[in-house]
Amino acid sequence: MKPAGARNFEVPRPSSTSRLGVYCDDVALDQWLENQEDAVREKFATYVDEAFFFFDMLVNRPSVKRATTLLEVGGGIGLLSLLLAATGKRVVCVEPESAGFGGHGEIRQAFLQAWKGQYPDVTYLDGLLEDFPELGKDFECAIAIMVVEHVPDYPNLIRNVADHLNSGGGAHFIFPNYALPYEPHFNIPTVFSKKLTEFFVASHLRGSWRGIENAQDFWDDLSWPTYRQVRRFFKNSNLSYGFNRDAFISYTARLGSRDFISRKGPLFQLMVPLAGLMRIAARSLPLAALPIIDVSVYSPSDRAKDTY
Repeated sequence: MKPAGARNFEVPRPSSTSRLGVYCDDVALDQWLENQEDAVREKFATYVDEAFFFFDMLVNRPSVKRATTLLEVGGGIGLLSLLLAATGKRVVCVEPESAGFGGHGEIRQAFLQAWKGQYPDVTYLDGLLEDFPELGKDFECAIAIMVVEHVPDYPNLIRNVADHLNSGGGAHFIFPNYALPYEPHFNIPTVFSKKLTEFFVASHLRGSWRGIENAQDFWDDLSWPTYRQVRRFFKNSNLSYGFNRDAFISYTARLGSRDFISRKGPLFQLMVPLAGLMRIAARSLPLAALPIIDVSVYSPSDRAKDTY
């Protein structure tokens, strides 16, 4: 039975839906979606699209490709972990479900129940990474995708993830560069700093805003990392690291995705005619000027194998 107030049912159809059908039973997923609120269906479409986008971006990186054990931190619904595990890896997915996020577990269960054949080797752990010291240095690779900006003490997160790598392992962190005047979760321009920007949007942060639940808590957790801040942290640490352009180069290809553009709104629609220039800029602008930070951390024997 449909929830009260739900519109006539239409399953969201992101461009990656046909690919999802390779892994999951479409009929079972459609039946589950039919009984969900519109907001859940929209989240489902977004999460599926994002999972396949990052899967394509990561799956052929050398340290990801050769890894047999992988840790994903901030895995959300866990679909990216499932896709990577389906390539033959043992994956542990840790998800704290921080402020502004909700319903990840329910969507994850829908995927698992609709999965075709034997489940990939994925273990899901709900909580913070530091809640699971028993994981140890057991991973050849780790990923944290669009997670760093949600952690107030992100240097500690990066160290913690690196501590779980075994000898020769590599970790990949991808997240927004807040040096550029744009907040990607709320899709709004920013004014110099988080504090000043909040002054202009404070009235909107009460309750839910732009599809984000508990908007004020979500906003408070944002750490607004910048390339220069992150580089300074790494220079003062004892970690081996490398920045690269791969993530932003992949993002420029999304300017041809109707689903992505409609989701991101008018600013991105204006950028579509500039897609060619954006691809050139992705390969030539200083790293500090790119809107996406893509940094990898290596165990000593793995240094610089994935830099681009």
